[in-house]
Amino acid sequence: MVKSEMPAIPRDDLHVVFNSNALPLQQIRDTVRAHGICFVTDVPVEIDFLETFVEYFGTVHVPATYPAFYDIDSSLSEGVANNKQELPPHTDDPYEQHPPEIIFMHCICNRAEGGDCTYVDGLKVARDLHENDPKSFEVLCSVEIPYEKRFGGVSRATKAPQFVRNSEGCVTGVRVNPFYRGKPEVDHGMLEIINSAQAALNEQCTRPENMIKKRLQAGNLVILDNSRILHGRTEISGTNKRLLRYCSMSRTQFCRK
Repeated sequence: MVKSEMPAIPRDDLHVVFNSNALPLQQIRDTVRAHGICFVTDVPVEIDFLETFVEYFGTVHVPATYPAFYDIDSSLSEGVANNKQELPPHTDDPYEQHPPEIIFMHCICNRAEGGDCTYVDGLKVARDLHENDPKSFEVLCSVEIPYEKRFGGVSRATKAPQFVRNSEGCVTGVRVNPFYRGKPEVDHGMLEIINSAQAALNEQCTRPENMIKKRLQAGNLVILDNSRILHGRTEISGTNKRLLRYCSMSRTQFCRK
């Protein structure tokens, strides 16, 4: 198993202060590499700042189902991200054979009631299940789950286990998303086993000790490894605006110097 160092609550070494005169690019890379996530503070709140910022790292990924730079806007109702209901911890775009690897989310404004972000280290969850519930762990590693997204008459779909192991048997990534998850084509007995393992995974992902809960403020920027860190948010109420700008890039682009 891959040892995870993700803390139960935010620590100082997860935070980097933005400095336009001396961009802390390597510090950001090192933090994401070590912990899977980095919070950058004191970032400009201009709507197009993210486009400029990510160029220091590399070329953005262009998804098949939404723009390269995507606004998560609480005043809209289309799409999972803009829904005001609580979003459980998940990874993005599991229906793609190769989901986004490094995700950027820039908070431009947040006057909404609720909408606090939640983050969970999937590698820590996998390690805990490996130690405490090996049967569920093995199911999550071995059973391929169908994922599908339909848009504009087109379907994007793939099958993959929720825990991804390398040739040495170590978990190197996770793919967890209830919004696009389908039902495996298995008999009733096996489906009960899968559902039990899913319940164990869900329970681990919602434990307070496994979760960072953080309210993003205008001028905050979060960078996370989508193959490791699950993200979600609490329910949004009222009509006050919450606006994040989102993009992603490959790990190779992000880690280059």
